[in-house]
Amino acid sequence: MPAPAPAPATGKLAEDGKLGPATTRALQRWVGASPDGRWGPATTRALQAKVGARVDGRRGPETTRKTQALIGHPQTGVWGSSTTLALQRYLNQQG
Repeated sequence: MPAPAPAPATGKLAEDGKLGPATTRALQRWVGASPDGRWGPATTRALQAKVGARVDGRRGPETTRKTQALIGHPQTGVWGSSTTLALQRYLNQQG
């Protein structure tokens, strides 16, 4: 009996709550930043512009709350693994 064929690659993010390079690149593509997989001030500024936060290049509570609101996550203002997981799910749904 032949082995089952492997599942096709979907290109979706792993929904693991880890803010690694793949999640960062997907976020960068979504916000229009250069997708280098490293989250720096340019990525933060692009995210801030996308979510309507003050654009200062620092990922603080305002940026986090506005991102959380957009992705349908409770607005705690703290970026932790649950926010990253919600972001991964949101980005996967965007296609």
